[in-house]
Amino acid sequence: LGLATSQEGRTTGSAEPHLGRKNHNMDQLTMGIGLCAFVAFFLVLPKFKPSLVKVQQGKAIVISRAADIPGLGSKGVNVFFDNTYVIKAFDAWEYLDMTIKSIDVDCRGKDALLSRDKVPMDISATFHLRILRDEEAVLLVAETMGCEGASDMTKLNKLFGARFRDALRITCEAMDSNQLLNERHIFRSELFEVIGMDLSGYHFEDADIKLLEKSSFG
Repeated sequence: LGLATSQEGRTTGSAEPHLGRKNHNMDQLTMGIGLCAFVAFFLVLPKFKPSLVKVQQGKAIVISRAADIPGLGSKGVNVFFDNTYVIKAFDAWEYLDMTIKSIDVDCRGKDALLSRDKVPMDISATFHLRILRDEEAVLLVAETMGCEGASDMTKLNKLFGARFRDALRITCEAMDSNQLLNERHIFRSELFEVIGMDLSGYHFEDADIKLLEKSSFG
């Protein structure tokens, strides 16, 4: 009996250090998890804080928002023209350039346009367009061109170059050559009527007629 008691004591005594080490390991694990959670909290916290984004003059900011945020805007796509706040956890945003863009159209030589009396006319013009400070216009351009593409001159020339050239042709064909030469203001006015003001979200501002004369080609 004494031997059994002695063995039991040795067994119990040897188990206690193992239990202590196990508790110590659990404490270390708990501390590790707590530290990771603490660090993660402070890393994620800024994503949920409103951050000020500045909007330069002549630009708009288009924000895609994943949830309704009281005081900042509703879920969906929102347009702002002045400084505003975003929440990185919910928002994605891009800037859109609304400043005037100029497109040159040159119809000279073999590309000369015919007047109503079949006289070839050399015409060169620069067309100016921009995006108005209007939410619907900005959204339309953002959807069709993309925010970055809105100021891409290659895309703009592809989209409007042929249209402006066609407007010059139509206006030229509606007037005699002498009238074109002597009444440029009428040509310009008629050209504006053909083009219109609203161009897929862009606004036609003006056109500079740089050259309008009889062509020597052919």
